[in-house]
Amino acid sequence: MDGLRGVTTRAGHLGGFPLTATTERALGRTTVALALDGAPGTDVRIPAAELRDADPVGLITRLEGRLQRLEERKATARADTERDRSEITHAREALGQPFPHATQLAEARQRAREIDEQLQHMAEAQRGAEQAGPESAHQPSSRDLEREAGQ
Repeated sequence: MDGLRGVTTRAGHLGGFPLTATTERALGRTTVALALDGAPGTDVRIPAAELRDADPVGLITRLEGRLQRLEERKATARADTERDRSEITHAREALGQPFPHATQLAEARQRAREIDEQLQHMAEAQRGAEQAGPESAHQPSSRDLEREAGQ
């Protein structure tokens, strides 16, 4: 490779795509990547040392499999794009519109404020009882109240 990190050559055509072979050297290892030029995700990487023993038919079969999956990836990408466009249209239509659950949200917020106030009053009453002393801190239980009522 004469000091180069990578060399790409055209190796032919497959499925209407140019087939490229890129020899790369990094970290002391040399690999060969066969890819269909212009088709993402189609490369097959092989350590250069294993290239002599590689089955040519197997390599072509692997590349053909990647080529066939391109149609699936294309269909998925188109469906995703259509779904995204629909979501964008829906979002644009919703801009400036009132929140559909605004009434329920306001009611829930009001109820949360009421609960917070009740908890605050309970905490203040508890603090007041603790400051007044242990005798006044004792709150009668329902049994105590029943006994008093029965007497």
